[in-house]
Amino acid sequence: MREVVRDVGDPGEYALLGNNCQAYVEKVLTAYNRLRETIHNHRIFDSIGDEDL
Repeated sequence: MREVVRDVGDPGEYALLGNNCQAYVEKVLTAYNRLRETIHNHRIFDSIGDEDL
């Protein structure tokens, strides 16, 4: 999660509409879920191995 927060970066200037804490959390969670899916898919691919392709 820290890696994702670092990658998403500074949330910037606060704005009630569009750039608030909820928008920032949504960006972090989207990036986290994308990273989690990538790791999951990589593990599945590694478990298949080249001989199964």
